[in-house]
Amino acid sequence: MYRILTLQLEDGSHLNCVCPPELAIHVGDLCVADQNRVLEFGRVARLAEHFNAADLKALAQFLWHHEIVLGDEVVNALIQRVPTGRMAETLKGIERAASYAEQTGVEFDLGDAVNLSVNEPRTPPDPAAGPRPEPAWRKAERELLPVLERLFGPGWQVSPRIQAPNAEPGETLGSTIPEYYRPASQGQAGRAFEVKRFDVGEMGIAPDGTVRAQPSQATIDALARARRQVAGRRWALPAGTEQSLVFNVSGQGVTDVAAVGQQLRAMLSQQLVAYDTLYVQNGGVLTPIP
Repeated sequence: MYRILTLQLEDGSHLNCVCPPELAIHVGDLCVADQNRVLEFGRVARLAEHFNAADLKALAQFLWHHEIVLGDEVVNALIQRVPTGRMAETLKGIERAASYAEQTGVEFDLGDAVNLSVNEPRTPPDPAAGPRPEPAWRKAERELLPVLERLFGPGWQVSPRIQAPNAEPGETLGSTIPEYYRPASQGQAGRAFEVKRFDVGEMGIAPDGTVRAQPSQATIDALARARRQVAGRRWALPAGTEQSLVFNVSGQGVTDVAAVGQQLRAMLSQQLVAYDTLYVQNGGVLTPIP
């Protein structure tokens, strides 16, 4: 049985890790943990045997994809509420909420999400309610493709899963999934496009591009995820691939796209989000932001 252990680091903070069953380790032992290829040194403060290998692989893939760090409350909730062998099933139930948070900047809390019971039956849809509206982030992704084909030509792969360098066939851990990707060909560099659908008002930007407030904490957290995301892309995608970010502001009443774009550019710079090219999309118009 795999174990989740809590390390107390030298600065007094805690780091939750996964420990394979064959590793002989006990509370109080000193050890080194690899956190996103950064080594952390600490002492084992807690050990919990609960999940099997399939559980932890599903959890690791979920955390990597959504760039979530396990806190103490989340670890406790997972151990208390997720039965052994049911992690993948549980995560399927919260995947949509995590994806929505990632694309829109709405705050997502895994600790709250694991309150969902995998045994709780779903409420059947009401036929009289009609079809559910398309999520804004999904609509933004869909709207970009015809614009890319019109401006840059065909050949775009839609949400391809690109394996990490030197990964075994079929291994998804460390992989990346840009919204649109076109490999290098005929002397042209490869290009990858990421689409974000944030609430401009929540970012503190007025429709005319003036700053009217500080960005919300959810926005700052979403930009931090974008920073880690592009760093992972630069590692996983072939060298020389141009990384492009598109902010979709359609339907938000933006009156000066260029001015809004400049505020977005400044915000990205402040949060150290370094894409090669930045665009703002409003309807069918894609505006480059220098």
